Amino acid sequence: MSNVIKIIKENELSIPIGTILHYTSFFDKPKTNVENTWDSVGVYIWQDSVGKLHIIDQNKIWPALDGYYINVVMLSWMREFLYEGDEYWKVFTDEREASYHKLEFRDGKHHPALLLKPYKDIVYSNTNFMPHNHQRFKTLEAAYTYCFKVKNGINVHY
Repeated sequence: MSNVIKIIKENELSIPIGTILHYTSFFDKPKTNVENTWDSVGVYIWQDSVGKLHIIDQNKIWPALDGYYINVVMLSWMREFLYEGDEYWKVFTDEREASYHKLEFRDGKHHPALLLKPYKDIVYSNTNFMPHNHQRFKTLEAAYTYCFKVKNGINVHY
C-alpha cells in the first residue's frame, strides 16, 4: 500500500469516495525481548469536510480497502496531486538513479536515461508519493522549462 491513497469506491469503513488518506508512523515503545528495536505504529489519516481528523490503524485499512483505492503522487513544487493511471513528465536529477532506467535507445541498444531530459511516465500503484531523485511535471512544456532553467543557472521557482 502507498503512502497516500484516494478512495474510489464505497467501502466497509465508510470513508467517503474521493477522500485522500495519508500514511504516517511513529515509534511507540521498545519491543520486548528484542534489543535495539522499536514497536512502531502505522496509521492512515484523513480530514472530513468540517475539519475533523480520522485516524485508522494501517492493519484495519489493508484488508478492508483492497481494491477500493488508487495511488496518489505529488507534482514537483505544485499544490496538485496525480492519480494512478495519470500521465506526467519525469526529469531525472540524480545520475545514479537515471542509470537504473534504460530509457534511451541508440545504436540498437538500450542506454540509461539522461539527466535533465523529460520522459513520459504513468502513475502506477507503487509510484512514490514524493520523489527525491527526479522531478515531476504535468506538461512537457513545464518539464522543458525546468530543464532550461537548471542548465542555465536560473532559479527554478520563478
